Amino acid sequence: MTDKNTADKHAIDNNVAQGIAAYIDYLNQLRVSTLMDTLRQILNNETGQLKDLAERQANALRNLDLANQNVMNIVNSGRGGENGMHGFIAEFAQTGIANARRAFEGLEKSTITLNNNGPADLLINGKPVQVKFYANLMNELKTSAEYRSMDMMFSKDHMDVFRAVMHGDKEVFLNGQPLTSNQVQKIKQIIEEESNIRGLSWDKWMQSSVLKYDQVQREAIDRTFTEETDNIKRQTSEQKSEISNKANTDKAAAYHKAQPNLGEANKAAGVGAAIQGGLNFGIFVYQKHEEGKEIWQFTAEDWKEGGVKTSRGCLQRRVFGLCNLWIDQCLSSFGSERRGDSVRNFWTHRCCHEIPFRRD
Repeated sequence: MTDKNTADKHAIDNNVAQGIAAYIDYLNQLRVSTLMDTLRQILNNETGQLKDLAERQANALRNLDLANQNVMNIVNSGRGGENGMHGFIAEFAQTGIANARRAFEGLEKSTITLNNNGPADLLINGKPVQVKFYANLMNELKTSAEYRSMDMMFSKDHMDVFRAVMHGDKEVFLNGQPLTSNQVQKIKQIIEEESNIRGLSWDKWMQSSVLKYDQVQREAIDRTFTEETDNIKRQTSEQKSEISNKANTDKAAAYHKAQPNLGEANKAAGVGAAIQGGLNFGIFVYQKHEEGKEIWQFTAEDWKEGGVKTSRGCLQRRVFGLCNLWIDQCLSSFGSERRGDSVRNFWTHRCCHEIPFRRD
């Protein structure tokens, strides 16, 4: 090969090497750009979810604080007296806690305390409701006859008893004590008679409070609100951890996806191999032309020699593409940008000019 041909080959080799490096740089920039977009989206989602959680918690706690203030006013004023105070407490506590739980779920208020000495105590989803919290279950149920134009609400533990009776449970308990068969029969009879008069099944006019009978007593209501507040805060903490953990998992996945992979390495190697293979064959044909032999005059040996040189170029550039990608990622990713450039330049020179390939 003449000096001019050697120089031309070196120039072509340098151009091919630079092209492969540019392609690898493009892959890097594409990965970084995609990673930044993904991280930005993850951050926005996390921030939005945490903001929504904080707002839901604040709304829930405001409902509890307002209800607590109303209840304290009842206690301090002695409204209802010794026997009737817990009924007024139940109305405001039911409203505050039910609305607080809905607020934490991001839902609108469903309950309003009327507090107007009218027949209905609450409006729930626009429907009038009378609240009865009696110690005696039968007396509690019998008051339903006075309020047939509206639904009835009973304490959660009493409603559990009524539900068990109407479902035909063999054993029914209240506060851990079993009801007698006579008590069960009387409860069932009252509910069935009232349902027949109303023309409704029992579960259409009987509602359960979120609170048990003993939770609305004067000596217990402060603890009831404290437990509900703690429950909201506990759920907030759990959801905050879930949001942060999900964001961290998504970030880790994004970083992993942004790392170089075998598919990209093969692309880089394939680009180098295809370009170099074509160029090598072109150079071989030109060299033969310089020697006075045209392509249509090639013998079997000429074609064999051309194939060997073409394959050698493909292999050389495939190795170069793979190694250049490795150098670019392994060195530059550790903050050694200058070192990566130096090693890359050294490797380019070796691949283009000095690495010998055996002919046998």
